[in-house]
Amino acid sequence: AQAFARLGSQVTVLARNTLFFREDPAIGEALTAAFRAEGIDVREHTQASRVAHGDGEFVLTTEHGELRADQLLVATGRTPNTRNLGLDTAGVAVNAHGAIVIDQGMHTSVPHIYAAGDCTEQPQFVYVA
Repeated sequence: AQAFARLGSQVTVLARNTLFFREDPAIGEALTAAFRAEGIDVREHTQASRVAHGDGEFVLTTEHGELRADQLLVATGRTPNTRNLGLDTAGVAVNAHGAIVIDQGMHTSVPHIYAAGDCTEQPQFVYVA
């Protein structure tokens, strides 16, 4: 959002919750304030229930009304790509999203097998992995 805004685009961010809602609330509040200070329209607790495209524009229907835009970027996060690793054969437990289940020490359900990074449901930041 910030990069596009700095390149001159008018940017609106829809967040189902608040920004960085899984982190300390102060982090999300600071980021929201920084975005708004740069002219980014941050709409918290807002999600699109319908998206249509016609005549060169997108129309997003939300619980707060319609938004119109000439471009749409959908950021849905990352999903672990663990399907073809044979984890079931090794006995490594995964959750419903395919993420390897770990404890605080990054141990999996199999002794001596550890997992870290995007294959788990840890926050997906470089410094965490």
